[in-house]
Amino acid sequence: MKIYGQDEFTVLFSRMKILEQVEAIAKRIKTNFSNQSDGRPILLICVLNGAMYFFVELTKMLSDKDILIDTIGLSSYRNGVDSAQIITIVKKLDIDPRGYHVLVVEDIIDTGLTIQFLRNLLVEAGAASVQFCCLLDKRPRRMVQVDIQYVGFVMENDEFVVGYGLDYNGRYRNLPYIAALHPRMYKK
Repeated sequence: MKIYGQDEFTVLFSRMKILEQVEAIAKRIKTNFSNQSDGRPILLICVLNGAMYFFVELTKMLSDKDILIDTIGLSSYRNGVDSAQIITIVKKLDIDPRGYHVLVVEDIIDTGLTIQFLRNLLVEAGAASVQFCCLLDKRPRRMVQVDIQYVGFVMENDEFVVGYGLDYNGRYRNLPYIAALHPRMYKK
């Protein structure tokens, strides 16, 4: 148990383990995108805000690749009437994805609804290809089947995680590791 003020966590993935996974993902990306023959850079899109830490580490490890960087901000909430998840864009892309091979970088994928939304958005915008990369694949909450090409860690338990960009009410993003927040900290 790690103490952070009055809040309690269980560390799941240390900073060292995270960096090892990011490096392994970067190697796979380099290999998979080395066959790209159209000469265009890869467009990497960071999903704000949670993926920032992962995105920065990943892009540094891709320094020998020709890449463009962009960000997108999304918000999702449950419609009170039918409980459908509604996803809205709060920060649009600055680069038109038309014709680019796109790699979307997420911190965590749980329900799959957000990346399903993003895939549709990017395909409709004319991206040459769309792939997904996430640090955490949280499968117990999956609502739709999704294809994720690059995964850091698979989570089989439905734990609330914080750190390394992941937050609870805006807090804990700055932790250098990923930890499960004790349920008493968020169930009140």
